[in-house]
Formats: sequence, structure tokens, C-alpha cells
Amino acid sequence: MSGVGELGFQAIQRELAAYLRAPDANPPPAGIDARRLRLYVDICYTNVEGFLARTFRVARSITPDARWHAMARDFYQRHRCASPYFYDIAKQFLDYLEGQRNAPDDPPFLRELCHFEWVGRMLDRLDATLPPASPAPATLLERHLIVSPLAKVLCYRFPVHTIGPDAQPTAAPSAPTWLIAYRDRSDRVDMMASNAPTARLVERVGAGDSLRQALAAVAQELGRDVKGMLNFGETIARRLVERDILLLA
Repeated sequence: MSGVGELGFQAIQRELAAYLRAPDANPPPAGIDARRLRLYVDICYTNVEGFLARTFRVARSITPDARWHAMARDFYQRHRCASPYFYDIAKQFLDYLEGQRNAPDDPPFLRELCHFEWVGRMLDRLDATLPPASPAPATLLERHLIVSPLAKVLCYRFPVHTIGPDAQPTAAPSAPTWLIAYRDRSDRVDMMASNAPTARLVERVGAGDSLRQALAAVAQELGRDVKGMLNFGETIARRLVERDILLLA
């Protein structure tokens, strides 16, 4: 392709990219044998689809092959990724599900399930280090705790952590599902079932309250006895500290 100017080369790149995404709808760049390009068509799609399948393992396991590949190809052809990094494909797929996907036959929990699976992958590769562990004091009530940068409180309409081939709800239950996803000091990613009061406790701690202040505020918001909330809430907080969700300041 000697003699092709910069603008001409960019045009060829755009033509090639369009062909690699959707070879049935776009011609290959002039002068390039389409038979040779088919190899790259297959490799590019297989790499993207394989990454999606590894990230969204549960979603892949419950989606029939034809439907999964149709969805993956639709994403591959229509969505324009804003990041050049391969590991950002999963987040781009979430953006596609939220903003471009319009398939009434998709399971009603698909977006939430994929978000839940993405959170685990995100925490696994997040570049953050927890401070060294220190012995927990006899009481935590007067301590200022901090929320781990490797913990994320999640709320979903569907019980995404229980979905699988044998458990696929067709309608959301009356109560939401609260979860806390986290990575501990051994770099193990895990999930803890939670509830709205515990989520609110974590939020108050994250805002700078001492544990006593946070629990008293939650008790007032719920119309509960403050003393009872302090006793019960300290037990919950200790579990959160043991799991590296809350850290001693």
C-alpha cells in the first residue's frame, strides 16, 4: 500500500474494522483478499466472546448457545468501546446491556446478574492494598472504622447470587437482595449476604462516624431501641472487621 497518505490509511483502517466486526454487512478494503481476512474475523470475535464467557460464567451457562453468540455478536458489532484495554471489555458489555440491548426475551435478571459477576472480576484486579491487620479491641463502639477500598455494597431486585441453571426467577421478589462483595487481605474475592440496616451502617462508617454514632443513627432511622442496636450492631461490625470489609482506623 505504498503511496497511501495518512487520511487514506485511516480510511482503510475504518473499512477493515467495519469488515472485521460485520463481514456480512461490509466489504473488505479494496485490494485485500477477503478469504485471508476471514481468519482475522474469526480470531477477533473469538477473543472477545471468550473474554465475555470467562467473565460472565453464570450468564453464559444459562444462555443457549445460539442466543449467547447472537448477543455477543450484536455487542461486538454495535458497541463502540471507549477504552483501548482488553480487560475493560466486560464493563463495556455492561454499558451495552444497559444502553443498547433491547431484547424482550432476555431474562429479566440478566443485567443485574452480569453486573454482579463483573464486580467480582473488578475487585479481583483492583489495584489497592489493605493496611496490615491489627488485633481487634475488646469493644469497637468508640472506634473510628473505615470501609475497605476493596468492598462494595450491592443492592439488586433479583437474588443474583443464587441464579444458575436450576434457579432462574421470572419475576423479582418483593424484597431486594443486599450483598457485600469484597476482597480480603489474602486477595480472596468473596460475597456476604447483607440487609438494608447493615448497608446503612457501612455507609455511615464510610461517612466518618464512629461505630457508636453510626449504630445510633441507624437505630433512629429504623425506629429501633438504640441500646439494643448497639449490642447487636457491634456483633455485626465485628464480623465485618473479621472479613476485612471494615478496617480499624
